[in-house]
Amino acid sequence: MKRLQSPLTIYMVRSGFSSHFDGGGIPSTIASVRTNPTDSNVSTRDTIVQMTKLARTYAKHPIVMDAIWQAVEHTNGQDEGEIVTAIFDWVRAHVEFVDDEKVLDEIWGHTPDEAELLIAPPRLLSMDVPQGDCDDQATLLATMLMGAAESIGVEAVSYSSDGLERH
Repeated sequence: MKRLQSPLTIYMVRSGFSSHFDGGGIPSTIASVRTNPTDSNVSTRDTIVQMTKLARTYAKHPIVMDAIWQAVEHTNGQDEGEIVTAIFDWVRAHVEFVDDEKVLDEIWGHTPDEAELLIAPPRLLSMDVPQGDCDDQATLLATMLMGAAESIGVEAVSYSSDGLERH
C-alpha cells in the first residue's frame, strides 16, 4: 500500500457552469473531490468512479456526438470492432498529451499537492488544441464509445506483476 503525503484531491473541469478555465468558448467550473489520504488503491478507484460518471453524463452531449461522427464517418457503422478502432485512433490523433501539472499551473499559477485533474469530455473537445493526460484521454474514449453504441461497455482494468492497481 502506497502512503500519500496528503489526501488526493480530484479536480474536475466541467462544462456548462461559471467560468474559471478560459478557452474554447465553453464556460467551466472546477469541482473537487477529496479521497483517501493513506491508500493509493482507494484513490485510484475514486478517480475511476469520477471518470465513469463523466463518461456516462456526457455520452450523448452534442459536442461528443460530433466527435463520434468525425471518428466513424469512414466506417460502415455496423462493425463494433471497426467503430472502437476508429474512435480510439481519433482520440489518439486529436488529443495532445499534457501532464495535469501543466494544466493546473495554467489555471492557478501553481499545482496543488496530491492533485488529479479530470477534464469533462465536452470541455476537452472545445479546447483550441485538446490537451489532457491519460485519464482525460481514457475518459474521452469511454464517453465516445458509450455514445457510439448502446452495446459497447467500458471496464477499467489494470496490470501489474505485484497486484497493485496502476495505469
